[in-house]
Amino acid sequence: ALTQLVGNVQCPLRAMITGSLPAGDWPELRLVDGSGRCSGRVEVLHQGAWGTVCDDLWDLNEAEVVCRQLGCGRAVSALGKAHFGPGSGNIFLDNLQCSGVERYLGQCAHSGWSEHNCGHHEDASVICSGSLSSFRCSLPPSSRLLY
Repeated sequence: ALTQLVGNVQCPLRAMITGSLPAGDWPELRLVDGSGRCSGRVEVLHQGAWGTVCDDLWDLNEAEVVCRQLGCGRAVSALGKAHFGPGSGNIFLDNLQCSGVERYLGQCAHSGWSEHNCGHHEDASVICSGSLSSFRCSLPPSSRLLY
């Protein structure tokens, strides 16, 4: 069976995911260069490439959504100024504004994909309360499986 490695967990890859919302509403996230799967620099997958998020307006509301989307519990810290080191490549999101109740980062307002006035010294990071043990292989609730 085909599997997808997410963090250190093998998840079955049995279907293609299609959602009821436009592409970009459910960007895949990862946390990089932290102490585990649930802390690190926030990176988002957009058009096949990984990129970072700028720390302008970055606070616990945005961090809470990141932690929730990743199944990592609650946000402990919302960190800026490339706390876990600067990323490279694209800076995809800036001026993110979440209320903190969203399930996915793509539901939050932002300046537009790749619209920013930032450098990688402003990359956003989070520390979440959870750990790998809280990880679940799951699909967004609005998704359906195509066989």
